Amino acid sequence: MVTGLGQTNRASAMSFSQIARSMRPTPLGRREASSGGLFPFAVETAALSWPGVRQAALSAGEPRAKLAVVGDGLSSIALQARAEKRGPIDVVLLQEVPMDKRHNSKADYARLKMMLA
Repeated sequence: MVTGLGQTNRASAMSFSQIARSMRPTPLGRREASSGGLFPFAVETAALSWPGVRQAALSAGEPRAKLAVVGDGLSSIALQARAEKRGPIDVVLLQEVPMDKRHNSKADYARLKMMLA
């Protein structure tokens, strides 16, 4: 907080840095989007390495998360077996993952959650 001619209040700056530190994303993804220890970034990245998968998005859920997958020649049984190794995940095959209108390369997780409900 600025208290005059460029001077800062050290107590306010420390509390701001503590707040900022607590809001940092974890190395594996968004903390608020985690589902039973699963983080979207880690699961989605793994799914994108599977043969034939073009898009993947994880939607947190209770008791199981849902992994939306898009690709060619995909076998839901094979994908489900791979997903089970990561944790309690149900695989759902889609024609396309809804993309955020502002960031075309980012999944729209709110719309995805409504689609999978």
